Amino acid sequence: MPESNPGPADFMEWLRKVWSPETYGLNPAGPGTGPFSGMPGVPSWFAPTADPREVERRIADLQVVSQWLRTNLSMLEMTIRTLEMQKSALEGLASASGAARPTE
Repeated sequence: MPESNPGPADFMEWLRKVWSPETYGLNPAGPGTGPFSGMPGVPSWFAPTADPREVERRIADLQVVSQWLRTNLSMLEMTIRTLEMQKSALEGLASASGAARPTE
């Protein structure tokens, strides 16, 4: 049974396709030979399509990116919370050690 979730290699392949010159109609083989040569400067994800399968594919691609961004945001927020807790602990230790010292 094939895996339904694309792996990192699939995501990197998708990114390569998104940022390739052919996506923008800038095919190195020559001007006007790219898949969007009739629409210069229009990225493939903005180009309209009448094919329902293509629309479904684009939705699936964007859902993968959305999930990846959510995961990274969660990791970032967790790192921030961990650093805030570490800062509080260090401040608590510093104030406890200052209070424990006898004053002369």
